[in-house]
Amino acid sequence: MAELAEKMDQAVKAMVDREGKYLTFSMANEEYGIGILKIKEIIGMMPITTVPQTPEFVNEYVMWGAGPRASQYLVLGAKARAVLQGRHYAGPEDIRAVAAPVLRHRIKTNFNADAEGITADNLIARLADSIPVLAEDGKGGTKVPKVFKASS
Repeated sequence: MAELAEKMDQAVKAMVDREGKYLTFSMANEEYGIGILKIKEIIGMMPITTVPQTPEFVNEYVMWGAGPRASQYLVLGAKARAVLQGRHYAGPEDIRAVAAPVLRHRIKTNFNADAEGITADNLIARLADSIPVLAEDGKGGTKVPKVFKASS
């Protein structure tokens, strides 16, 4: 991993000059001796972030899913619900509570779902069931699941 970090530093130095301005590939090659192919090789070695897996039932029954604004409004709705209940934080239970009103009109089911009588509300309920539940921490509060903690 240290070797990769060193190569990435070389690539960055090759792309930015001493004043912090971006260099063209030809300028980087002249000044640092690192060409396009070397930069492509270094970038190819970079780890790719993983994409969360979509539940199989979503792939099977959803024709058009909710977009980025839906997640923004899930968070806003959860925060509003938490404040109305006297809390200073939103939790998974708040997301579950606002999921149907926020997502219902944003999810379009496909022919398979229509044929089997599965509605957007059914799919939202199944998704809400997959949200991790906060465990009690023994001090009257709740523990945050590892999935929500920053990696160290």
